[in-house]
Amino acid sequence: NLPYNRLIQDASELAAHKEKILVLVDKLGQHSGAAGRKLTKEGYQVRRLSGGISEWQVQNLPLIKGKKA
Repeated sequence: NLPYNRLIQDASELAAHKEKILVLVDKLGQHSGAAGRKLTKEGYQVRRLSGGISEWQVQNLPLIKGKKA
């Protein structure tokens, strides 16, 4: 979980996951495209949740808050 404005400076937190596909999610889908482009340039495989969490909720899809996997 990295805020967009700290993505590059904290990208080292993602290094252990470089071989995995990262799913980018934000509230409205506004920043995930730009974040994806930055991470792709760094060699990450990324996908984004189109429409963000707001669209996910509008579609009545499940959302679990407060738990870490």
